[in-house]
Amino acid sequence: MTRLFAFSLALAFASTACLPQPQGTDAQGRSVNVTVGGSGTAGQGASGQTQTLPDVFAPETELLRMEREFSVLGIDGVYEHFSEVLLADGQGAFRLDVVGWATGNTTNRWAPSGETIATYERRQRYLVRYRDLHLGLTEDVVANYSFHSSPQAVSIAGRLCHQYSFHSRNGFGDLTLLVDQDTSLLMGWTLFNPDGVEVMKSEVTALDFAPDLSGVVWSEPTVAQDPFQSPGDETTLGFAPLQIHYTPPGFQELHEKMLLTEALFQDIPNIHLTAFSDGLRTLFVAQQAPVGPSTGNTLPGDRVHFARESAIGGIRVIDGEIRQQPVFVVGALPSNELVGIFGSIDQ
Repeated sequence: MTRLFAFSLALAFASTACLPQPQGTDAQGRSVNVTVGGSGTAGQGASGQTQTLPDVFAPETELLRMEREFSVLGIDGVYEHFSEVLLADGQGAFRLDVVGWATGNTTNRWAPSGETIATYERRQRYLVRYRDLHLGLTEDVVANYSFHSSPQAVSIAGRLCHQYSFHSRNGFGDLTLLVDQDTSLLMGWTLFNPDGVEVMKSEVTALDFAPDLSGVVWSEPTVAQDPFQSPGDETTLGFAPLQIHYTPPGFQELHEKMLLTEALFQDIPNIHLTAFSDGLRTLFVAQQAPVGPSTGNTLPGDRVHFARESAIGGIRVIDGEIRQQPVFVVGALPSNELVGIFGSIDQ
């Protein structure tokens, strides 16, 4: 089993560890007002207009059957399209399936291959909890993004939606959200790179708030995950994680976790996972046990054995070995930022 596939498989089973905290309310559940403006910082908007961050409910938290189209721009510059069906029971259980696929500039959809269906089955928790957009803490969103709402409603799947645009103060690219006017349900979102190119998009095409959920096999986390504390947990994990000395502007650590994959997969070593968020984007660094004896103190140019770039479901991945220890840096961020994180990791 390849290292990247092994990591993505473990990630699929344990991705709920990466979700930011809910936004828009304080500890008592009240809406939080913030002052924003066209080009000012939080509390110092050019217009001085006081707004609240929109209430946005993630689809997997509601009772529904949702059909949607997801598109992602590949490294080769070609869009890939997936027709998805999301089922959720309103109590936290959900399931995501793929029912159509296409590539390039076409509205046609074809039956997905068995491999694509199996990939969705394996990665559905990752796709829903991590690939799909979620708003994090209000203070993080406001600190790192300016935002405004469009005065005109947008019709999505026959429902009128508010359109919100978020501009990254740190130059990581903008985002748009489409939110149902009546239910505050997230109906669509688009992620842009710093050059303004659309790199990922999801949009609802059909919606049923009273679905028949009999016989549904819900997604379940498989890999045990526990908080990681150092010193003390290195023995359980099986190795001492390297330190992360750089994170992109605006990103704050959410948590450290241990994913105990060895209990289920003998060929996938346990994973140490550190998650970060700027309120809208999430990134994380995963590490596994060294593949050979420790190299100890070496020259800076000798500690990185190799590094490569790839993608999983539209999320960029830098993976390689640092001091013979497998390391993965994952996020919807410019490559230079992911490389900067990777290059900072050391003892």
